[in-house]
Amino acid sequence: DNISIIDVEISNDFSSINKNIEIEVLAQNNGLADAKNALIILTIDGMNVGQEQFDMTRNTTKVFKFNTIINSFGGHIIKAEIVYDQYDGDNTYSLHLDIPENLNIGLFGSNSEDYKFISNSLMAFKENFKNITLQYAPELIQNQNLIIDNNVNIIFGYDYIERNKLEDVMLDNLRSGNHIYLFPSSNEEKQEKIDFFDFIGFDYSQMKLHIYEQDSYPTIRRENLISSELAAAFPKNKDQDLDSKFFKLFKHFTFGENKNSNLMLNGKSIWNTLYIASGQMDIIGFSPTLLWSDFPIKASFISFIDFIAYKSKSSINKYEVGDTIPTYKIKEFIDPNGKKYQLEGAEQEKITLKEPGIYQLNKEYSTFILHNNNSKEELYYNRVNDTLLNQKFKNLTIIKENKDT
Repeated sequence: DNISIIDVEISNDFSSINKNIEIEVLAQNNGLADAKNALIILTIDGMNVGQEQFDMTRNTTKVFKFNTIINSFGGHIIKAEIVYDQYDGDNTYSLHLDIPENLNIGLFGSNSEDYKFISNSLMAFKENFKNITLQYAPELIQNQNLIIDNNVNIIFGYDYIERNKLEDVMLDNLRSGNHIYLFPSSNEEKQEKIDFFDFIGFDYSQMKLHIYEQDSYPTIRRENLISSELAAAFPKNKDQDLDSKFFKLFKHFTFGENKNSNLMLNGKSIWNTLYIASGQMDIIGFSPTLLWSDFPIKASFISFIDFIAYKSKSSINKYEVGDTIPTYKIKEFIDPNGKKYQLEGAEQEKITLKEPGIYQLNKEYSTFILHNNNSKEELYYNRVNDTLLNQKFKNLTIIKENKDT
């Protein structure tokens, strides 16, 4: 008898504190017999938050759903465990959820009107959560180490980075696993050349500015939201359907590159995500101002700001045997057997996780505990029956288990 845990997922994976978190656990019965009275337990930081007794037909999979709330910031270990058989290697699966206590957010723009609505919304969050540090361009440019350390940098003006010679510091910010949102400025026009886009390899050759008359404003609806995470930022009310109207655009850019699009309009992307080093950059084709859209005065704008502030910061990390991780700024690496490796922390250097267990990654001023799982290739399989074995191997003798011995 053998039941294995294949995967653990968090469906609302930009979770913050005091919000419902739905956790799904996928298990598979790899045994020759149906399982009776098996038990699955979900723990967070060692505390039991849910369990279920179940039966399971052989060679089938089953999804178990748990709902819980985390009420504290910091790192949390979510662990699912099967209590049924003696094969401990596939009876557990862990992931790491990090909800930082402090969010450092930088706002950059040549005109403060560009970020007025975002700034006001973030200040409201600051009063509620008391964990947001909001800083503006003059202070940040004077002390660029603050830019590198920011969890989020929100920038207005596609050429703002190059005009202020911030290419290197923004790349350092991305290398540290942080997030940049790049919006057009209020007076942004189509530019023939954007050096920073060339620098990061973003194709803007088909970038186009669309300006509409009052009676032809396009409406963003649920069907335009390509990203499930972004869609979750626009909660459905009971009277809403798939044709829900979220906001209107008065003007916007489209990009020729539709890969990794979060939002599309008329078959063209107006929001692209780029994964650079260990970080993420979102290039958005409209500005959250009343010159570009009525979005800032819609109720859903607050949910959008919550999405920007918390989505990329509440990080979920799952690791499996065979995964590689960057060693940028990591000084020491300790494997599950306690063996220590001294590292240079170079940008291009990577570590391969060769076995399941707990790894420790030591940076200069911090430590990260990594829980590594068996690979899905090893866990997710179908048992070969006797008929197929005889078809594959001509001279095969199958010795049945003698239960009397």
